[in-house]
Amino acid sequence: MDRVNYWNLYFLGRPRKIFFRFDPPYINYLANSKLFGGSAYWCLARDCIEYINEYLQRDDSAIKFWKYVRIPDEAFFQTILLNSHLKEQLVNDNFRYIDWVSAPHPEILGKQNFEQFINSNKLFARKFDVTVDPDVLDMIDRATS
Repeated sequence: MDRVNYWNLYFLGRPRKIFFRFDPPYINYLANSKLFGGSAYWCLARDCIEYINEYLQRDDSAIKFWKYVRIPDEAFFQTILLNSHLKEQLVNDNFRYIDWVSAPHPEILGKQNFEQFINSNKLFARKFDVTVDPDVLDMIDRATS
């Protein structure tokens, strides 16, 4: 909730939290919405995009509310859609193979992870670094061509 209860401003490249009191637009937004969060990676169907666009056209309090939230892409769309009539058609899967063994940052995938991610049901994988293991990208090219 620190992401929401504080304005997160950057000064000299470092985040600074400033507590703020909710004014009426924020109170109205919070009163009418339950907060949700999730992955910053998602795919949206056309009806979801149209709903978000119409929602923001009708009510700009969402934009005001999320303006200074830290990492809003992990909650902005999720909150709007999971508070809508579209919530039943949403799927909680970002279709990405990500190894969080070294949380809070994803593991850099290499040859040792190849069998795991290539045989997963995921459409995407991250994270790769050519300076750490350039061969894994060639392995992907060979397996998918």
